[in-house]
Amino acid sequence: MIKEEPLELQKGVEELREGLYRVATPVPFPEKFTCGYVGRNEVHGAVSFTILDPGYHTLGNEEIWQTSLQRIGVEPAQIDGIYVTHFHPDHLGAAGWMQQWSGAPVYVLQQEIDPARAAVTGVPWGTYGTQSLGRWFTALGISMEDEQTSKALLHMNDTRVPMFNPLPTLTPVRSGTQIPFAGTEAIILWAPGHTPGQLNLYLPQTHELFSGDHILPKITPNVSRLPGGLLNPLASYMENLRQLLMLPLGTIYPAHGKVLEEGVRRVIELYDHHIERAQLAAECAQGGRNVFDITIDLFSYRQLKVWDYPLALGEALAHLEYMVSQNRVDRLIDGKPTLPETRLESVLLDVPEAEMPTLRYRSK
Repeated sequence: MIKEEPLELQKGVEELREGLYRVATPVPFPEKFTCGYVGRNEVHGAVSFTILDPGYHTLGNEEIWQTSLQRIGVEPAQIDGIYVTHFHPDHLGAAGWMQQWSGAPVYVLQQEIDPARAAVTGVPWGTYGTQSLGRWFTALGISMEDEQTSKALLHMNDTRVPMFNPLPTLTPVRSGTQIPFAGTEAIILWAPGHTPGQLNLYLPQTHELFSGDHILPKITPNVSRLPGGLLNPLASYMENLRQLLMLPLGTIYPAHGKVLEEGVRRVIELYDHHIERAQLAAECAQGGRNVFDITIDLFSYRQLKVWDYPLALGEALAHLEYMVSQNRVDRLIDGKPTLPETRLESVLLDVPEAEMPTLRYRSK
């Protein structure tokens, strides 16, 4: 098997332990590789294999998967299921091809079905289309009159659609479901935050966790408040980190980067990081400011480009909304504080455009 260098992944397959393999396929993103996993199962003498995160779809990645599975000894008909941690193209993109090649069902958590269907059809967040997105970003403080800015923000999903072809048939699965994986039993866990329906696999007998983008070794996953998404995604993410710390937690296998042997340490690091970022977001909101201005200050350590705005704005908004829920920041609609449970879409998008109010955040 191809072995991993100390810090850098190589494309192809690596045997991690008996019955467990990692297949790294290149992606055109800073992460460089998506790490998919293959678990060998044997039940009553029958051998099958389960795939987790087939990755980004290119002809080159098809070849990597076919060659890797051949080296493991997997026949297409032996693949009993393809599980996808979340709907982003570097995870779901190759699932349709792999489904057609193997005939195996593609599973995602029930909570990820709608975001996945929206992504593969090019409709941002279901009922909230391009016009609504324009209003959303305007409310956050961005002028949509600049053509480059408008194109980058309103059509950010257009380039994603071809990344999912052929489209998979998705089968929903529920959190708490147990499946055979890598010689033992795995429990499917719901880990919302990075996306509404992020899926993790936890192996109680070995204390291993397959974390998708929920836990990453070098960077923190983007947790954004987006139209039609989770109302308080950072609160959901932080709560899930706390739940992970209640489990006997050993090795973590992320979808990008090296294996984490001391999983608990990384979970604590991520929790502390987001607490610090939320506190900084509150400090940046002194006096009452729009989200765009707060975002620029929150990311002052780097020069944001226009294509960075969607994720940066979404992350800043998620931290501000978290601090609203903690009673540390006021959300101001037309200058008046609103209740933390007030749904932003109801006041920004579900009203006539002429009645759309101003949105500001003010630290207490």
